[in-house]
Amino acid sequence: MKHLIVDGLAYNGTLLRDTDALSAWLIKITQILGMEVMKGPMVVEVAGFGSNAGITGIVIVSESHIAVHTWPERNDCTVNIDVFSCRDFDWKDLVTQIALDWFISDGDYKTTVISRPLRR
Repeated sequence: MKHLIVDGLAYNGTLLRDTDALSAWLIKITQILGMEVMKGPMVVEVAGFGSNAGITGIVIVSESHIAVHTWPERNDCTVNIDVFSCRDFDWKDLVTQIALDWFISDGDYKTTVISRPLRR
C-alpha cells in the first residue's frame, strides 16, 4: 500500500473555488491511473471559516481513495492532494505533473510517498 501526498501553492485561486472543475479533475485522475470508481466524486464547499474556507473533493476507488483539499482564501492558495492505494504504484511523477498542469505553480510544491505495508 502506498500513500502519495502532493502539497502545493496554486496559481489559480479561482479554480480552487470551482466544485465542477475539482469533480472533473477527480474523474480524470482516476481514469489516467486506471482506477475503478466505486463512489463519487463528492465535492463539498466548506464556507464560514475565513481563510480556512475552501472545497474538498473525494472519490472512492476500488483501490482506496483520492482526495483534494483546497484553501483559495489563504494568501498562498494552498492545495493538498492525497492518492492512497492498496496496490503498489509508481505514479509520483505522473500525479505531480497532472497537479502542476491543473492547479499548482511550478516549483511551489512538494511530494511525499509513504509505504504502508500490511502487518499481520
